[in-house]
Amino acid sequence: KQWYQRRVAITAGNAAIELNVKNNDTLARCRNIIGVINGKMEPDRYVLIGVHRDAWIHGAVDPVSGMSTILEISRALADDLKKGWRPRRTIIFASWDAEEPGIMGSFEFVEDFMVNLKHKAVAYINMDSAAGGTQMLKMKSTPNMISLLYKAASETDSPKLPYKNMYDFWIGTEKEYNDKDYELPLVQLIGSGSDYTAFLQEVGVSCVDFAYKSNYGTYPTYHTQYDTYEWLSTFGDQNFTYQKYRLRLCVDTTA
Repeated sequence: KQWYQRRVAITAGNAAIELNVKNNDTLARCRNIIGVINGKMEPDRYVLIGVHRDAWIHGAVDPVSGMSTILEISRALADDLKKGWRPRRTIIFASWDAEEPGIMGSFEFVEDFMVNLKHKAVAYINMDSAAGGTQMLKMKSTPNMISLLYKAASETDSPKLPYKNMYDFWIGTEKEYNDKDYELPLVQLIGSGSDYTAFLQEVGVSCVDFAYKSNYGTYPTYHTQYDTYEWLSTFGDQNFTYQKYRLRLCVDTTA
C-alpha cells in the first residue's frame, strides 16, 4: 500500500484552517452484476435499468434506495415469468460498481459492449438516490422520453392525497412547495453526473433518471456518514411508501 498525504492551509480574514488529506492509493477489482430477462417479440432490443451499489459511507439513500427498488422490480417480474409473462423487449438489470470514484463500472460496460448497445439499446433508466425526499418528483430525461414519462405518470397512483395520480402529484407539488404554476410537469434535461453518462454521451442511448426530492434541494445527509437507514426510515421516507410508488412508475415506464 502507498499512502499519499497532503496538507493544505486555507486562510479567510483572520482565520486559518489546516486540512489534512490522506488517501490510500491501491488497485481494486471493479465488478458489475447483470441480470437479463429475454424479450418475447423483440429480444434484440434492450431496455436497461441500473444503479450503482458503492457508496461514500453507509449510502442508505445514495445508492441503496435505488438498488432496493431494482431488486424489488426484478423479484416481481421474476414472479410474472413463472406465470408465463414475458416482456416485449429484453430487460437488462445492472448493479454498477465504482460510480462514486468516477462512474467507472457503467463506463467500462458501455465501452465493452459499445457496438451492441449502439444498435440495440432502446433506453437506459437510472435509479440513483431515489428516496432523497418525499415532497416532489425530480425527473431527468432526454427530450424524446418526456411524453412517455407523462403517460406513465398519469397511469400510476399518487403516494399523496389529494393528487389522483403521479402526474398530478408531479405538477401539483411544484405549486404546493415552490409556488410554480407549470403547464406541464417539470423535467430536467439529462446530461452527466451518474451512471447514465456513458449511455448518453458515448453511445447516444435515450436516458431517464428517477428520484424524489425535497423542496429545499439535495437531502441534507448526502455523501455523509449520516446517510443511514435510521435517517431514511425516520426522515426520508418513513414507511417506504414513496419508494413503492416510484417503483410502480418505473415499471409502467419500462413496460
